[in-house]
Amino acid sequence: MPHHDPVAEYPDIRPSAEEIYDRIEQDAEKELGRPARQLMFSGLGAGLAMGISGFAVAVARDSLGVGADSLVPWLLYPLGFVIVIVGRQQLFTENTLTPVTFVLRRRSRGLQMLRLWGVVLVSNLVGALAIATLAMTTTAMSPGVEEQLALLGKETVDQPGMTIFWTAVVAGWIIALVTWLVTACSTTLGQVVVIFALTFVVGAGHFTHSIAGAAESFSAAIAGEVAVLDLLGWLGLALLGNTLGGVIMVALFNYGQVADDGDERDDRSLAERRTDRRNGSERPVA
Repeated sequence: MPHHDPVAEYPDIRPSAEEIYDRIEQDAEKELGRPARQLMFSGLGAGLAMGISGFAVAVARDSLGVGADSLVPWLLYPLGFVIVIVGRQQLFTENTLTPVTFVLRRRSRGLQMLRLWGVVLVSNLVGALAIATLAMTTTAMSPGVEEQLALLGKETVDQPGMTIFWTAVVAGWIIALVTWLVTACSTTLGQVVVIFALTFVVGAGHFTHSIAGAAESFSAAIAGEVAVLDLLGWLGLALLGNTLGGVIMVALFNYGQVADDGDERDDRSLAERRTDRRNGSERPVA
């Protein structure tokens, strides 16, 4: 009588850590090779769209008459992230993970990674400044929403420096985890659920996100609620914390679980590595 193997009958359909890493690395390779003009426009779009998160929270606060202690407005905070991540726009905190995966395995194209970071960061911030200017200098928003948006920015900036930094580390970790898990999802609905759940934690937990918080903080500066130097100090700490959180707590840890012992450099293509694994002939790299 043949032996019944339930594991063989119901195989694990989830992608392995190696497969997730390969997908992210493949995306990273494409992004590293994109022209700066394409990255710039994608980054501008992301900066504008991330302002929707702050707008939505401000609208909910104004409509419901609630303050910072209420969790209800933060249910709308993930909107900007859903638009940007599902729409495949360039977001700086997401890009602290994707290009690093490629650079860690290949030990190459580090300068291209820095170029990608620079173009995306600047364009994200310009987009955030543009949407903040629109909100605070035109009649697009009601006075109550403008007031709540400026208050959000003031709450974001007016924190001790170490609080800004460490909450930014946590936010960078969470957003990089979003990238990792979204890559593992096979459906758009699954991606939206992951994005919503984790970015809600970022908003409700008041963890500092440099781009989502930039639109709110720029709005507060335009309204005269925060000083420009305080804004720049907040931005520097937020960027540093987000980068460290994304690179160290996710990129390095996730790389560690898929890297071969003694791995120094892997010049094979992604297709070659997948073929080797399927054939059971995975070879050590030179």
